[in-house]
Amino acid sequence: MSLLIPTKDHFPAQYSICGELEDAVAIVRSKLSVENMVNFRKMPFGDFMDVQKLQFSGQLIHILMIHLVCQQPEDEMWFMINGTLNKFTFEDFCRITSLPISKPYPNFSNVKASSETIHKKYLRGGTVKCTFTHLRNMFMTAEEDVPSSDLHKLASLYFVEHVLLAKDRGNDGWPTGEIQRKEK
Repeated sequence: MSLLIPTKDHFPAQYSICGELEDAVAIVRSKLSVENMVNFRKMPFGDFMDVQKLQFSGQLIHILMIHLVCQQPEDEMWFMINGTLNKFTFEDFCRITSLPISKPYPNFSNVKASSETIHKKYLRGGTVKCTFTHLRNMFMTAEEDVPSSDLHKLASLYFVEHVLLAKDRGNDGWPTGEIQRKEK
């Protein structure tokens, strides 16, 4: 079984992560009505509203990712470490995070693109690069005239950006942290 990233390409890394779960949860709660919060909780990230703390170890994740194997089932991650195959399943993830194991989420693969998507209505369509700053500002300044069906979707995007794609707040790009590659 071969590794997804060949051993010769492995490199040590350090990450600067600034995920702020408590802040994001408080902001999402303050912006959403009771009805919108019910809809937000039905989305994949809704269960995070009940999580008190989110601890992240970037270096541990990095080590696991460079040991990821090429072929594995869709709902599992397989790691080859010191010649031993280690499996991490979706059920393992749910047990560790206390998230529900069997919660059915909608299949979005067959949803037709609409001219009224969140992207087109609020995030400048495809005409300009949409930055994280723009997304944050759009959600934070959203007024009550934003339809409730859109507000919980904006909240979900905000949550993903603010917590799960944590990064150095001085950088408006994708989560890069500080990666140091040491050449041999």
